[in-house]
Amino acid sequence: MHGTASVLMPWRSELPKRRLSRQTLVALSADDGWRFTALHNGRVRPVGIPAPDLVPSRMSQGMSRVARRLGIGGVSAGSQGTAGA
Repeated sequence: MHGTASVLMPWRSELPKRRLSRQTLVALSADDGWRFTALHNGRVRPVGIPAPDLVPSRMSQGMSRVARRLGIGGVSAGSQGTAGA
């Protein structure tokens, strides 16, 4: 199960977006009912993709070119079924 929530502090009237958390729970059916067996709680953060001309993107592109020239990285034989899909 997944849920998104936060705690609204008594002195606030609105929930700050930076306090938003996502919970992931794993539940198993037992003889006497459902039991939660795992919980993960983490902050919701937007994923930013840097523009192609910024340093992080240029570094990633450069490392990819070097890896291809050296013949390292890429898709392994066991995961070719989903590559490029």
